[in-house]
Amino acid sequence: MLQQKPIYISVLVPVYNVPEKLLKRCLDSLLQQTLMQSEFILVDDGSSDNSGQICEEYAKKDSRMIVIHQENKGLSAARNTAFSLARGSYIMFLDGDDYIEPQTCALAWKIADEKNVDVVFWNIQTEYAHSSTITKPFTGESKGLTPEEVNNLQKNVLDFNAKIAQVFAKIVNREILINNKIFHEEELRQGAEGIVFNFKLFANVKSAYYLNKTFNHYVYNEQSISHLPNLSNYYLIVRCFTYIRKLTQQKSFSNKEELFKLIDVRLLYVIITTAISGFFNPANKVSYSDKVLGFETFLKEDIIKHALTYGDRSKVSRQRRLVLWLIDHKIFFSVQILAWLRKLQYKNR
Repeated sequence: MLQQKPIYISVLVPVYNVPEKLLKRCLDSLLQQTLMQSEFILVDDGSSDNSGQICEEYAKKDSRMIVIHQENKGLSAARNTAFSLARGSYIMFLDGDDYIEPQTCALAWKIADEKNVDVVFWNIQTEYAHSSTITKPFTGESKGLTPEEVNNLQKNVLDFNAKIAQVFAKIVNREILINNKIFHEEELRQGAEGIVFNFKLFANVKSAYYLNKTFNHYVYNEQSISHLPNLSNYYLIVRCFTYIRKLTQQKSFSNKEELFKLIDVRLLYVIITTAISGFFNPANKVSYSDKVLGFETFLKEDIIKHALTYGDRSKVSRQRRLVLWLIDHKIFFSVQILAWLRKLQYKNR
């Protein structure tokens, strides 16, 4: 009997009604990976378009590609399905509308193997219609993280400006996830599910390495779930942070009070985003009075009220403090104007 070759990296890709052009670019980037000891697990999460068929067509081109079809269960469940089948020593998450550079798996694995670390991070390039920006999770050149930096990873997940809360742009030792039972919480279908996952992950990471390379391309897609007004998604985000707060209360974290304060500050960003990109987003076609009613109802959530009362506003920018002041004083028409300006800004980027 032939012995199976070891798999170094499993790339897990949830797919749900992804625009054809974006999905094909994502799958092309996987076919181009130079690391042959890798696998790409595509989970078609009940797509109603031809996304599942496209995945099947690509699987015929490369034996490293595995396709699973399931009824729609949400992003978290799709990632868990992929993880349950993964054989790689390290796990990488990639969304179906994003893509990676050809050397991503090979270079990430090389660092992980040589340095023997739990996590390897790298940079993200956000692709807009007319421009792009690069986000770096750490400053300086490639480096192994110090023990202090590793210890700070969990609280940095709650820092809006730290840029490590997303599940992509890193590989994670699979044994860390299995041994500590770190999975995506399926009742948190999406929203801030990545923050929850990383909050649990970085409570258990002992070593990490920053690779100063830009491998991931995050495609700003106005039609994606995260960028369209979605009432249920706003409340899923609230549930995610409620989950984190309860988890912090239950666990023996030595820095509980600091984490609670960080949760409140992070929620201030959530409140602002929910107003500007959500309720008062020009794409939200309900009447102005319904927008106001919906947002005021949202503000009555206990964890949101707590953040508005106790969140340290000195930790957010002056512009964001202005938005919070407008919200405090219920000057929602001005918030709507800011939402229009925000929409125009992204359209021209």
